[in-house]
Amino acid sequence: MKNAKTLLFALALTLTAPALANAAAAPSACQTFSTTMTTRIVSIFHNTKETPMEKRTDLTKLFQQAVDTNWIGKFALGPYWRTAPQQERQPYLSTFQDYLTYIYVSKFHADDAAKIKDIKLLSIVPQSGNRIYVKSVIERQGDGKNPGENTQVDYILKQSPHQCQVHDIKIAGVSLLVTLRSEFSALASSAGIKGVIKQMRNRLASD
Repeated sequence: MKNAKTLLFALALTLTAPALANAAAAPSACQTFSTTMTTRIVSIFHNTKETPMEKRTDLTKLFQQAVDTNWIGKFALGPYWRTAPQQERQPYLSTFQDYLTYIYVSKFHADDAAKIKDIKLLSIVPQSGNRIYVKSVIERQGDGKNPGENTQVDYILKQSPHQCQVHDIKIAGVSLLVTLRSEFSALASSAGIKGVIKQMRNRLASD
């Protein structure tokens, strides 16, 4: 699950500035959001005073503040969200938030986090639709014989009048949104929204 762990670290980049996530989302606020979180996530992972469980708890709270799980959940269903019965929408979104949080925050491992040497921003570029495209690279420590492996991570922040949140993350060109949409829309086409909710709940209950 190397990619899942890498994605956790990438997502966690956006979780380390909750004050900014809840601030008015002027372009400068989202840019400050991006530049601040890189140093803070490294300090979280290297915090020797907290247990892995405490770090996971912190990441869970911050994850749900900084990542727009409602928007991502709707996008993942594609056209099936528009036709979903009203009584199934809120249970789906609530379960999706728990599911996405579980998938990535549960992958947290103290040893993997300790290997992160630095997280560097490569560029921050405003785009249309009140979005900002951010490129960064995760630098890992080597083992003394071999250099550490670096991973480029791109992510998209969406500005709104009241907040700045994450809408997508790409690792080595692979989009979280595209991956989720492929999986969830295919399941919805065969099993409906209830089937999607059931599968997510089964996954949550299995661990």
